[in-house]
Amino acid sequence: APAGQEAPTHAYDVSKAAVHHLTRKMAADLAPRGITVNAIAPGYVPSRMSKGLEAYGATKEKIEKGIPLGRMGNATDMIGA
Repeated sequence: APAGQEAPTHAYDVSKAAVHHLTRKMAADLAPRGITVNAIAPGYVPSRMSKGLEAYGATKEKIEKGIPLGRMGNATDMIGA
């Protein structure tokens, strides 16, 4: 989550961090067996959960300002991932 974010997304933030760490740990443990490990961890995509951020003053425009591509993700960004 961006620094200074007003929405209480603590549980989401730590669970996403846990997925990142678990992926790295499993990749390190399984690499000697020739097994690769990957995770798909998209950023902001339009969803019921991201819509809930509006209650805390988030708008699509505010969110997109903090995204390097300047836009939210969409389904085609994840096709074939």
